[in-house]
Amino acid sequence: MAHVGGLNFFNFENGKELVLAQFEKGVAFAPVELFQIENILIERDRFLDDRLRSRRDCIRKPARSFSNLHRSGLSPKRKIDMDEFSYLSVLISVILGLAVTQILKGFRGILLSRARVRIYWPVIAWAALLLLICSQNWWSMFGMRNRHDWTFLQFTMVLLNTVFIYMMTALVFPDFFGEGVVDLKENFYAQRGWFFTLAFSTIVISVCKDIALDGRLPNTTNLIFHVIFGVTLFIGALTRSERYHKGLVVFGSALFVVYIVVLFGRIQ
Repeated sequence: MAHVGGLNFFNFENGKELVLAQFEKGVAFAPVELFQIENILIERDRFLDDRLRSRRDCIRKPARSFSNLHRSGLSPKRKIDMDEFSYLSVLISVILGLAVTQILKGFRGILLSRARVRIYWPVIAWAALLLLICSQNWWSMFGMRNRHDWTFLQFTMVLLNTVFIYMMTALVFPDFFGEGVVDLKENFYAQRGWFFTLAFSTIVISVCKDIALDGRLPNTTNLIFHVIFGVTLFIGALTRSERYHKGLVVFGSALFVVYIVVLFGRIQ
């Protein structure tokens, strides 16, 4: 029994020394852990300072650019201002776009309803010519880009010219709704009076447009083309002769191609 008691006491002494050793080890490492925590806090503060500094730089750069812009004598508003022609041409471009859409919708209607459409080739030729007229009108408008002293009368003449072209494209094809037979020839002669009256009016307005813009008639070559177009279209509004209308669309298409080559071969 004495031997057992001595062993227990020895184990108790060893345990006590082990606890003390662990305690001393913990006390020794405490400063190290505190130092590591301090380093982490320092790194956090440094990171936050960098973020704040970068945000200040982002704010200062636009401010410097704005300040430099004012020093150079340029107004930021001038950077986004539209010139007169760019502003006025928006409405004209929309109307020309609608005119092209009318023609393309007509060709689409023929394709989709081809089983019940009676083709009449002069109508197809007029539609193709109107598509070319829309393209030429858009092409020639670039020549007005340097004009800045616009009046309402000048803009009205340019706008009316475009509106009349759109109305012609709206009449060249019939509607393709329903299930009945669509006769292109019948529709063409039913709309003939209005179609050629609008076409003749377009020629007259085109001449008036040049007078309003430049204060004079178009140049001699341009005026001769206008006279020929006007006379042939005026006769087309008066006569129902099928032979005349077939010849007119062929002659008009060829003459308009020559008109483009002579006067609008290169953008002005």
